[in-house]
Amino acid sequence: MDRSVFPAEEGSLESPRRQERRRGRVDYARTPRERLRDREVLQPVLEQHIIPRLMNAHRSSLTPPPSDGAAAPSDVAIDTVHVQTLVDMALNGEGHKARDFVIRLRDQGASIETLYLDLLTPAARRIGVLWETDSCDFVLVTLALLRIQQVMYDLSPDFLSNGATPSSRRVVVVPVPGSQHTFGAAMVADFFRREGWDVVSHHDLSRADLVRMVRK
Repeated sequence: MDRSVFPAEEGSLESPRRQERRRGRVDYARTPRERLRDREVLQPVLEQHIIPRLMNAHRSSLTPPPSDGAAAPSDVAIDTVHVQTLVDMALNGEGHKARDFVIRLRDQGASIETLYLDLLTPAARRIGVLWETDSCDFVLVTLALLRIQQVMYDLSPDFLSNGATPSSRRVVVVPVPGSQHTFGAAMVADFFRREGWDVVSHHDLSRADLVRMVRK
């Protein structure tokens, strides 16, 4: 997120580095602390506003009524035990077990929306916290997050299969330039695609590349 679009509060003092960046005179390289601060700002917005709105926008039209009076299958509740089980599998290098575990929950009645928001998202967050608190090294955390993201990719075709009719709406969804955190952007892109949006999403763009792509 480019913080240059947010003016400093009246009376506040900006550091010379931030002033230079806001004027476009320095490279957009971000420190780990700044990236963490961006995540803290963006994560509640994504989880509490953007993703739930996308998920609910067409829920009634995308869910067919039960036929012959049969009751629709109830959604399986995902709890902290499920989340920790997935975290342990991802950290232990058990990618196939993690996938089978999540697919089994889906087959038991958990909707993919629930798996995305109540299982994969908090699992990825827990793994990220392990790195932030120096409980796990960077390589272990990165590999674990990749396994979580692979599970999401495996679910994605089913998630998109009952989506809305494609429209002319387009959106660019990318991580903060230079960030290695692609999980959230990939999930948001899936929600937009399911709602019929034409999504342009790349995970390795510099700020200059992003500006050129948006101009196009």
